[in-house]
Amino acid sequence: MRIGVNLLLWTTQVGREHLPVLRALKSAGHDGVEVPVFRGSPSAHAETGRMLAGEGLAATVVGIVQEAARNPMSPDPAARAAGIDDLKRLVDCSVAMGAEVLCRPFTRPLATFSGRGPMAAERVHLVAAHRAVADHAGGALRLAVEPVNRFECYALNTVADAARLVAEVGRPDYGRLCDTFHANIEKRDPAGAIRAGGGAIAHVHSSETGAARRDAGVWISPPPSRRRATSAMTAGLRSGPSALRCPTSRRRRGSGGRCSGTRRRSIPGPWR
Repeated sequence: MRIGVNLLLWTTQVGREHLPVLRALKSAGHDGVEVPVFRGSPSAHAETGRMLAGEGLAATVVGIVQEAARNPMSPDPAARAAGIDDLKRLVDCSVAMGAEVLCRPFTRPLATFSGRGPMAAERVHLVAAHRAVADHAGGALRLAVEPVNRFECYALNTVADAARLVAEVGRPDYGRLCDTFHANIEKRDPAGAIRAGGGAIAHVHSSETGAARRDAGVWISPPPSRRRATSAMTAGLRSGPSALRCPTSRRRRGSGGRCSGTRRRSIPGPWR
């Protein structure tokens, strides 16, 4: 398993101006970075890949469904077609970059709600769309769909929801993303949910409490079931490299706000 940092902490568009950040992350011991891909062509992202390779950093990609007109589970056939095309573009950009994983909740636009849960027809559309995108990737890239909490999206909320979707799509390089932030909201026993979800974990995100920036959260010693969450996630990972998004350090209640972990050298960006 390898460990990296999500570059959304610094930017939504990675460029050469971020070389100081990349070099500091590599020097701090990270194996790779997660690159946001919200716009741009495959050729532009190929240049990003060359930049990362030059610094000895592996890459994964984060992408989302950005608008209703490109919603792959929409009742509108034109929106579904545009959504599938846009997800294929994400795949092409990721492959051009040399990324190993494309992840996040690429199900429907975030923070848009219908006033009800997902309908059966929407689920059928989502399965068909993701199957088409996985086939387009053709084994050159792993896809990791993310269940997010109910306050952000209604399409996919729990580990069980995601595990069922992975089974329905039925492609070998299509799995689920396990994010500790969302799992902690939706489940009283995240470790148990992870185990019950089976072995289809393709990628892991680990974040500070409240998804805060480094040193901004409070670590409260969890019950035994939650202390086992890390081992449960590790056991569920597929063979081969994966990355954790670890942008934060822990600090314990009663520590006077001091970080309880080992501090690494200062990294340019939002933590100063």
